Amino acid sequence: MLNCLTADIRRVLKKKSYIILALVELLLIVGAAVVAFFFHKDGIDTAFSLAVGFALLPLIFLVGVPVFLAVFSDDFKSKAMQTSIGHGISRQEIVICRFLEVTIIIAQALFLYSAVIFGLSIWLDVSRHVFWEQMKILWENGLQLLCYSNIAMIVVFMEQKSTMGLVLFILLSTSVVSGILTLVSQFKIFAEHNIDFSVITVETLINKANDSSFAFAPLMWVALAAGYIVLPIILSILIFRHKELEF
Repeated sequence: MLNCLTADIRRVLKKKSYIILALVELLLIVGAAVVAFFFHKDGIDTAFSLAVGFALLPLIFLVGVPVFLAVFSDDFKSKAMQTSIGHGISRQEIVICRFLEVTIIIAQALFLYSAVIFGLSIWLDVSRHVFWEQMKILWENGLQLLCYSNIAMIVVFMEQKSTMGLVLFILLSTSVVSGILTLVSQFKIFAEHNIDFSVITVETLINKANDSSFAFAPLMWVALAAGYIVLPIILSILIFRHKELEF
């Protein structure tokens, strides 16, 4: 399993599409800091926070989408999954391996961006508070990408194609699904009983976890891990066990 994981991570990291888009995000962050340097009428802290925060918005498309496609789409096209199973890797290990790949690759990108933001904050003499604020935004974005990838992974292993999984991943990442749940919650039948489906979204759970006034804030991290990391892996394993692969 370790050899399979290592080989796949190397494959993904060598893909030109991922490298180019990851560098584009890096350049956006650096460019945002440069803009903040030249245009900081309200203070460098405010300018840095706004500019870098804006530069982190495309993270979903520039990092999340290429990672998702590289891990799942190429897997089915190249029949690498069938090859791994033929070499004795179990289906359970395949699912866990894909989860670890996405986690490690996203984490590597976030560490790189964190180092760059740290260097830029030192250069611009940004306050620690603003620096940690950007770190929080960056890593929470990465956590959201991981959670959305896990949910979409269920569809990928169900369909054995990445297309519908990618569509779901994008809908989740762009808050379309969250918006739909909020809209449905406003229907009279649900509103009368104070049923709000948006409370189960990743964004809401993270916001609740960060709310110091919320008594159960620490438990929200547990709920997030259970609902968006552990449960999707279990469901993917159960679904994949009953799927036939073309060798």
